Amino acid sequence: DQIIKNYDRRPANPNCLFKGDDLLIFDHELAFGTTLFQKQPWENEGLNDLSLKDKHIFAAPYFKNKPFDFSQFILNWKNITDKRFQEYVSCIPVEWSQQGTTTTQIINDLKQARDQIELICSEALKVFK
Repeated sequence: DQIIKNYDRRPANPNCLFKGDDLLIFDHELAFGTTLFQKQPWENEGLNDLSLKDKHIFAAPYFKNKPFDFSQFILNWKNITDKRFQEYVSCIPVEWSQQGTTTTQIINDLKQARDQIELICSEALKVFK
């Protein structure tokens, strides 16, 4: 959610389902929006909202077992090629591409996140320590 700028998944509005160890997240209509003064997730203190339990359903206070190994997550992000991002764009219905935020900006944001994924995980570890 922090990478895609979906700041709407709060305890009062979780938009997710749990079944055992499985998790389904939905309701991403506010993703990729613009929030004034919001830091990028790879910037110093860019994920600090995750330390406040009223700011996000996955905030650090909710986790009994803190995540520490992001190696597979990092590898998965690094394996998303520019070509794959273009394939994502080709799947977007024309009607959606006229909803405000441009697909070009979204893809640029995702590429930037991919290129900074180690820093994002480092910021996450600061919050979840």
